[in-house]
Amino acid sequence: MMEGSENDSFTDILLSWSLEDIVSDNLYKLKNYFGSFSYPLLDETRAQLHSSMETLDRAPFGEVTAIEESKPYGKKLYDVEVDYWRNMSSDSCKEPYKTLPGHVFLLSDAKPESISDIQESKKSWAFLIVTEVSNRSFKVKASKELQVSNGIQASLLMVFLINITPNIRIWKAIDNNKSARWKVLFSDNFLKSFKKLKSFRVKMSLLFLLLKLSKI
Repeated sequence: MMEGSENDSFTDILLSWSLEDIVSDNLYKLKNYFGSFSYPLLDETRAQLHSSMETLDRAPFGEVTAIEESKPYGKKLYDVEVDYWRNMSSDSCKEPYKTLPGHVFLLSDAKPESISDIQESKKSWAFLIVTEVSNRSFKVKASKELQVSNGIQASLLMVFLINITPNIRIWKAIDNNKSARWKVLFSDNFLKSFKKLKSFRVKMSLLFLLLKLSKI
C-alpha cells in the first residue's frame, strides 16, 4: 500500500504531466537550484516514462472488466478490475509480470504502439498509479476524472509503463532531509553527466549518496 503525504506530492506531480511535458528534455532544465535534489529525480522519472511509452507494443496490458469510483470520492481514486495480462514477459524481463503498488499504467480505449499513437489519436487516455492490489483488482489514482457507468466501461485497456516505488523512496528521503546543513548545487555540468549514466540504479544510488553527504 502506498501511504503518506510525500507519496501524494510525488504522484500528483507525475499525474499532472502532459504528453508534451513527458517528451520534453527541457522540462526541468532551468530548475538548477541549491538543494534541488528533487529536480534530477523528477527529470529521471520523466525520462523513464517517456522511454516506456516508446515501446507500448511490448508492454504488459489487460482489458478492464470493471471500474468504479473509490472513497474518498472526488479524489480521482478508483477500483479497477482486469481480465488477465497479455505480454506478461519479455526478453529483458524473464519473470512473468506481476502488478504491485507504485506501478504506473496508461488507461486507453485503444492499444497504442508508441507515444506518437497517443499524440496523433483523439482517443481518450489517462495515467493510473496503483496504490493497492488484490489479485486482478486494484485501487488506483488517476490523472483525471474517469467517466464510469454502472461500474463497467467498454473497451478500456490498462498498459503497464513503469514502477515508481524506488523513485518514491528517494522522494521521501529528500523530504526528510529539508534541514540539511549544506546544500548541493546541481550545475549544468552535473546534470549533463547525470543524464549520461545508463543505469537507473546507479542514478538513484548517487542521489542517495548526495543526500547522506548533505546531512554531515
